[in-house]
Amino acid sequence: MKWKEEGIGSRKELVGYLNALAGKLLTGALAVEDQHVPVPESDLRYTLKYKEEGTAGTLSLKVEWGEEPEEDELEEEKVN
Repeated sequence: MKWKEEGIGSRKELVGYLNALAGKLLTGALAVEDQHVPVPESDLRYTLKYKEEGTAGTLSLKVEWGEEPEEDELEEEKVN
């Protein structure tokens, strides 16, 4: 399943949002679209990525943990 949150605001508003997000992540209370996100305490992989094209830019933070199921496992689940 996938959930997503979006917003539009100033840099200051974004910093406020990120600070609130960091606090929720720290306390284990992080949620996206009211869906609790059970982020583990350790073994997190994270990437900060910046891309610029002309006057447009993208800044992305990606956090991953665990292992995704192999294709064979996914097919087996569909059959059962």
